[in-house]
Amino acid sequence: MQKLLFSASILLGYCGAIQISHALEKQRSQLGWRQEATNKFSWNETQKLEWTVVNAFVDVQTSPDGDVYAIQKIGSEPQETKYLVYLFDVASNLWSITNRTFQAKAVRFDRLGTMYYLSPDNCVLNSEKVPLVCGLSDFEVTVNKQIIGLNDNSGKLAADQLVGAYHTVNNHAQYSYKALSGYKGITLIKDIPILIADDGSVDANYGGEKLVSISAGIDGSLWALKYEENVADYKLLKWQTIAQKWYLVPGANGTSLSAYNEISVALVDHRGLLSLSSQAGNQNEAIYTTQINQQPAPPVPTLPPVLAYGSSFASSSDFQWIIDQTQAPIKGFAQLFKSTASEGKTFQEAFDALKVRENVTCLFKNKAGIVSGFYSEGQFPADHEVPEGGEAAVYEGLFIIFSLTSRKPYKNAYYAAQLRFSSDSFRIQVTNEHAGMIVAPECRVYSEQDKLQGLEDQIFEIDEGAWVPSVILNGEQQLETHCDQIEFYTTTY
Repeated sequence: MQKLLFSASILLGYCGAIQISHALEKQRSQLGWRQEATNKFSWNETQKLEWTVVNAFVDVQTSPDGDVYAIQKIGSEPQETKYLVYLFDVASNLWSITNRTFQAKAVRFDRLGTMYYLSPDNCVLNSEKVPLVCGLSDFEVTVNKQIIGLNDNSGKLAADQLVGAYHTVNNHAQYSYKALSGYKGITLIKDIPILIADDGSVDANYGGEKLVSISAGIDGSLWALKYEENVADYKLLKWQTIAQKWYLVPGANGTSLSAYNEISVALVDHRGLLSLSSQAGNQNEAIYTTQINQQPAPPVPTLPPVLAYGSSFASSSDFQWIIDQTQAPIKGFAQLFKSTASEGKTFQEAFDALKVRENVTCLFKNKAGIVSGFYSEGQFPADHEVPEGGEAAVYEGLFIIFSLTSRKPYKNAYYAAQLRFSSDSFRIQVTNEHAGMIVAPECRVYSEQDKLQGLEDQIFEIDEGAWVPSVILNGEQQLETHCDQIEFYTTTY
């Protein structure tokens, strides 16, 4: 029986995957707007809210779970204006206000489903409605709590560049931010920003098209509204990755949009009506737009279709190899935490990012550049305190230790694995009958006192129960393991 041993107070909890619960999947299967991918659409208008004074919906946002939120603007400048947040019930076609005393003019989500708000005075609030940073006209948030915002030019924040460093949020060190200038639209594809410049042009990698708004779905699909002069509503476009072109979606127009996935997108038009896409039986094929900049389209990508973002040392083919070993229907990897030996991050930072996660992949690069790691379907615990008796949980799942550099897996079939704590250090210890790893999740630099106590990272093979230094896992000159970089990922399906 193989073991997932989590050294004391460790347990980088749930190095988590962006997982969809069985209950949500069942619910989605019943709702026409959240179905399998297709290039054919029909549109259903939601019920319009009736107010004595109403300026209609001004923004829409879908969550990673497929919930639809919209912002209702009541009043008009220079009079006092209120912004109310509504949640749409797709099944009943009814809107409900989320909080009658709370105002927000935008709602945003990270890929793990954490909600953020933009207040009427342009402050970003977290899910507890605590202000984090003020002076942004729009924003998105990564799973690493990095706020990428658009500077509102109020003078509250200095102008940042996309390639510049993040600033730590005062009194909330787990958050950081950038306030970008020169842009009027933003979305994230797997935490990578795509921006609309002040002149309306999108990044050249996406055709340089003139756009009004842009939105990415949880699956990486990309949608936009095409800029045109003297129109009330703008035409809906969808990015075709293989052809590297935008195409028009017939009959769909609006002033604001939010994408959920490859088929599902929410649109608000100039009247304040919200429409949701759904499957249709017979519709025309997609119509491609004429390229405005007349530049040749980028070549069709030749890398395996694996979505992996943020790795400093692993390639798309590396992640494809990991998928091949798991034999699971994994579509991509979402980074949860990373650190280097020089950063000085803490165990607690790593634990907070990883607790209560499943389907976790760890990549560990040593000082010689050798990359090893593990994949586990097991669930990381929510508490890193040592329980009485030392045992935390028992589960069944696939567990693999591997050398990414040598393309060598050490794996078993499904088995009952035990999670145990030991109280000697803040490290993760994972073993199966063939190999094991004991590593500090924050990529710790161990002191001489640590070494005297035997608290160094170890990656080893197991031969008849004995731990044996491994050239395959550590490299010829690195039988003593020293961390250079470490990364943790969850999987997307």
